[in-house]
Amino acid sequence: MSAPSATTQQRILEGKVAIVTGASRGIGAAIAKRLAADGALVAVNYAKSSDAAATVVKEIKAAGGEAHAFQADVASKEQIFRLVEEVVRHWGRLDILVNNAATPGVASAVEDVTEDVLENVLATNFKGPLWGIQAASKVLKSGGSIINITSIASRGWPDLSVYGATKAAVQTLSITAAKELGPRGIRVNSVAPGVIPTDMSRGAFPPGGYEQMEAQTKQLTPLEHRVGTVEELANVVAFLAGPEASWVTAQTIDVAGGA
Repeated sequence: MSAPSATTQQRILEGKVAIVTGASRGIGAAIAKRLAADGALVAVNYAKSSDAAATVVKEIKAAGGEAHAFQADVASKEQIFRLVEEVVRHWGRLDILVNNAATPGVASAVEDVTEDVLENVLATNFKGPLWGIQAASKVLKSGGSIINITSIASRGWPDLSVYGATKAAVQTLSITAAKELGPRGIRVNSVAPGVIPTDMSRGAFPPGGYEQMEAQTKQLTPLEHRVGTVEELANVVAFLAGPEASWVTAQTIDVAGGA
């Protein structure tokens, strides 16, 4: 997927600095490209996929935007604080944090969840956004925006108990952080996608499992009976990051076609 051209749409985030965690592929890459097209200077965070992150940066620059890749494992408090420090050192400020990095763990029934899977998913999906909010809150000024990518799996989906539970926890974390940071002019919101085809979502299921889940989701989705796209999710994130959402905070916006 190519990045939207920064010369063909209004650059409402001109000069703003954004961090997008887990931005080397999928949803994160789409968000990074959209924010850059809106004029933001984008920190493309990755944990291990340096080549993929470099490709995202290259695509953003080819479209007229500006980006730089930064390595950090969001499950590590030390590394996420280092990430924020490096971005501020590189561009002099931070205005937007998108906590996107996540892992689905292994799809399994509640009775089959292992301690290893639980700890791994908690570390990335809940601790990561928590550490990110802590680190960003040290440097964000009035007008800053934190956007947490959650999921409609937070309502409870079979075989996604741990993943869904961590996403529900992040939605609660977002509301609490919004109330605590609101007096400083910092907004915190969540965006909850439905099923979006990505490498991560496909990898959470055994062979054939994702396809079955996608087919069921299409039947349950009133709007056009389809699944969403990464670009549709990125559009909502861009809205929340920008000035038109200046009075929107402590909200979870579903991007799921009514599912």
